Amino acid sequence: MRIIRATLINHRVIKWGNYMSKVYTVLTLVVCLGVFGLSVVLAVPVPNLTLNVPSAPSIGEAFTFTAVFQNTGTTPGYGPFVDMVLPATGADGNDGVTFISAQYLSIPLQADVQTFPAGGCVSHPFARDTSNQRLDVCGTPGDQLVTIRLPFGSFVPSQPPVEIEVTAQMSNLADVGTALAIQARAGFEFGADPLRNPCCDPVVVFPIEADTSLWGSTSFTPALIGASKTSTAEERGTETAVGANFVYQYTINMNIPDGVTVNNFQVIDDLANMLVFVSLDDVLVNGVSTGAYTATLPPTGAPQNPPNNHLSITLTNPITGTLADDDVQVVFSYYVAEVDADGNPTIDVSGERLIQNTVSAAGDWIPADARDDAFSGSLPCPVCGAAPLHALWARAMALQKDSAVFIDNGVPGVNPGDIVQNTIVFQLADNFTAASLIIEDIFTDGLAFHDSSPGCTPSYNITDSNGTSTGAFTIGSDLTITSPFDAQGRTQLLFDVSAALGGGSMVGGNGADGTITYCTVILDDFLAPVPGNTPGVDLGDTLSNEANVQGQLTGTNPGDPIIPNFREETGADLEIENGVPSKVIYAVNGVPCGVPCELDPGDLVTYRITYDLPTSDFDELTLTDFLPLPVFAISSMTFNDIISGTAPGENNAQFGPGDSFRALSGIVPSVLIDSVNNTVTFDYGSYDHPTTVSSTIDILFTVRTTNEPFAHDLTLVNQLMANEQNSFNVTAQGVAATAFGIRQPFLRVRKGVVGTDNPSSQITPSLPLPFAPPGDPGAPWSGTINSQLLDGTDINADVFNADNGDLIRFAIIIENVGDSPEGAFDIIVRDILEPGFAIPPGGINLTVRRGDGTVLSFNGNELDLFSTGIELVDPNATEGVCQTYDLTSGGNIVVLTYDLLVQTDTDAFGRLTNTAGVTQYTYADGLGATANFVSDGQVYADGADVNGDAPAVNIFDPAISKIGFLLPGQLGIEGEQVEWIITITNPSNVTGYDVTISDTLRPELRLDRVEISSGTATINGQTISVYLPSLAPGEVVTMSVFTTVLVNSDRIGEIENTVCALARDMIGEECYIGRVVSTLPATGEGFRRVP
Repeated sequence: MRIIRATLINHRVIKWGNYMSKVYTVLTLVVCLGVFGLSVVLAVPVPNLTLNVPSAPSIGEAFTFTAVFQNTGTTPGYGPFVDMVLPATGADGNDGVTFISAQYLSIPLQADVQTFPAGGCVSHPFARDTSNQRLDVCGTPGDQLVTIRLPFGSFVPSQPPVEIEVTAQMSNLADVGTALAIQARAGFEFGADPLRNPCCDPVVVFPIEADTSLWGSTSFTPALIGASKTSTAEERGTETAVGANFVYQYTINMNIPDGVTVNNFQVIDDLANMLVFVSLDDVLVNGVSTGAYTATLPPTGAPQNPPNNHLSITLTNPITGTLADDDVQVVFSYYVAEVDADGNPTIDVSGERLIQNTVSAAGDWIPADARDDAFSGSLPCPVCGAAPLHALWARAMALQKDSAVFIDNGVPGVNPGDIVQNTIVFQLADNFTAASLIIEDIFTDGLAFHDSSPGCTPSYNITDSNGTSTGAFTIGSDLTITSPFDAQGRTQLLFDVSAALGGGSMVGGNGADGTITYCTVILDDFLAPVPGNTPGVDLGDTLSNEANVQGQLTGTNPGDPIIPNFREETGADLEIENGVPSKVIYAVNGVPCGVPCELDPGDLVTYRITYDLPTSDFDELTLTDFLPLPVFAISSMTFNDIISGTAPGENNAQFGPGDSFRALSGIVPSVLIDSVNNTVTFDYGSYDHPTTVSSTIDILFTVRTTNEPFAHDLTLVNQLMANEQNSFNVTAQGVAATAFGIRQPFLRVRKGVVGTDNPSSQITPSLPLPFAPPGDPGAPWSGTINSQLLDGTDINADVFNADNGDLIRFAIIIENVGDSPEGAFDIIVRDILEPGFAIPPGGINLTVRRGDGTVLSFNGNELDLFSTGIELVDPNATEGVCQTYDLTSGGNIVVLTYDLLVQTDTDAFGRLTNTAGVTQYTYADGLGATANFVSDGQVYADGADVNGDAPAVNIFDPAISKIGFLLPGQLGIEGEQVEWIITITNPSNVTGYDVTISDTLRPELRLDRVEISSGTATINGQTISVYLPSLAPGEVVTMSVFTTVLVNSDRIGEIENTVCALARDMIGEECYIGRVVSTLPATGEGFRRVP
């Protein structure tokens, strides 16, 4: 298959008042030529996304949910992204959920937020179909489409799933109890290869449908009241022995949304008819005890049937919710009765009974949304009645077990050599006696009974109606040890409690309970064979311990059962510590790098991988590094058996300065390269050290960044996955990641008319500084053209009332807004000589200068501009002709000026367009087409119009401007205010209908207020939408958005903000990027300042 690539340039013009900007497109056509009769079937990646959304988030509060991305296909995918539709409209049109932010492992992710317009469809920010057109995405008008680019150039099937944490805002106007849903899908922007070739390798997205209602969705219900209930009972609040001697506390926690006020708030708990209310212990409001309430309480001393089982607390004062989940707390004591309220024994022959409980809430609440009905009485609480809020097991005898390190071997955590104390606790119900009472404890291989250390003598402390008995168990008498107990190497302990009590029974009453303690030691090796490769107790091994109590239980009340073979079980596990992975960028070109680290194409990047081993025993340990494509391309790696802090050379690895495992084990890892998945794996195999000792694996390896262009200003993440098996072939996985940025040049192109020899013509909008007239061979301007100047007023004017034969001077402005320190190299500029223009007899008077006035050279002759283009000459190998971004110097600006003659077949003409663009640039001298950033699909073309007297085409084409104003002397740093003034003008001769203006603020900004001259404004989170039924010719709409800077930008004062407009008859959305300025250009335009 051959691929032929061509780039075509087009433009559109937007005008307004005294300002003008351009919308332009670089259209890349990829033509795929196949051989007749040849069928090609390509494996494709399969993007998969799973949402985990809370079932009942509170109205008016921010909440978080996760989106888990993975590639479930068989081949790598390139450019992973996630689309989510948030129901911003909610139930009433403006009371749903809006986007706040997204992050991965605390690394902020960039998100593109669009609001579905009246027509219901938007263009995807970057995903394109086989015709290279952006995909349509259609949803409910007013809802948000949130597109998140994941910080990975590529994503392979073996890569660990990525859990994205999304924070969203629930409107305080949301309708409680009305279910909403989030739709989502996942995709790969570039498909199955890293090229932007949609005809042959289109975007992979699942599901592909434009209709978002056909995507997978997860529902949730906006909540007014949240609730939880906990108990101080045994086994983490889940079990108790029956009887009045076993009194515990319940705590009811009620959550009211932040800022919501409820009057006469009431907490209600109808107790089960075998629970006995003892006392009301506390009522707390916002964490502080209060006496401002009235209480209805069940009678004490006996269980109650309805209505006497009713417990309610009504607050005297209004309660306003906070962000805490326990705005109101009710604490009361209870126990489980021997006989329920109907006179039946609580415990039957099974020896246990499950008691389930729910709570409810009541009060008076007026929603903030006047469209919603007020509530009086029962308040909606989705979690209160959906399932039991608390479950408690009442038992004739309850048993618990705990194991904890008693004497540490010096290595933190649970490790071989540690002495573990095991505690068995049991309670006997008040109305039972227990005979032939034996407690069996079975612990796994890898543990051994231990009684030689102080405090490790197996002992008991038992209290019943006959008093308290304490003592030590005697091995061979009332303690039997069998080891190994079975083929798995387990050990059995039999504690004969009845024998320890002198052969008698344990009698309930007086809070009958008992405690048994004994010790075990964690072994270095298993005694019996294990499935793993080594006999050692390895990282991640789970050592289990099971206990049960057996005996004959006899009830003492009439009707109580006799339970001849009572058995109750419990258990406790110990887990050997796993290794801890970490990954950082150690050096760039041999020099330490800051955090976050910024890389340049061609850099030698040294990564440092560490893996801390609490115990140096493991099975099948591998450390796999997923290098993101196309920034890195791994093909080989040589491991050198040295320990050094000096960065190794390209495609070399070595032990880092902190490595201690090499000396301990003698192991040098084997290196595996997977060039398809772009991974390097360091394989350590299995190892068993004869003693318990901690150590550290420390690896340095160096790779080179490629010269492949990548998305501008995108943070990338490099993942490390540590895999190890425990002794039972269960794989544990640890993930570490490090973030970095790629510094690259990024060019923006404008073109405008800057002069005419026709005094009757008008150049609109006005220019920020005067240019010499066409035909003048001298310097085309005086002063400096810099980014600050262009941020105020761009040089992209058109000329009106032009005549045939006029001499027009054009200017092409190339601005580097990228951050590559060497700037942009090998720039080729090309202009299209459209019909209606001609070369003047004296030539085009071409000049090429930097914004600071420096004269620049170019290869070829000036007329090459209209054919193959002219290549600008770089000053030297380390300095690009268009320097790195600087706000004031002008070195990052290249200005080309030249003259053309208007030459048409008729004196009356309409609009003539002259278009120019950059067809090549790169990050280093001499790379040319081998690393051409234009192929990255960025925007590198613009046009200027020469308008005659003939009427223009009837097209609604709104003009947009946006500028952020600071107070004089301010820089746009944290705490300062920015007023964004947005102007929408209709310069065309037709009316636009259903015009939607959307302004999505960056997360660094807080929205304070909005003022508009006309239309209806809606605010959802960070997005302001203004709807205009119509916009007449010449009509102007202004909008001021007042914001406060929350977080400093990477470049002080360089906060960008984008505004877009869409109307019924427009082909696509028109957008404009505004920046902050502290002064206005002298255009005569009035303005306001932030207060």
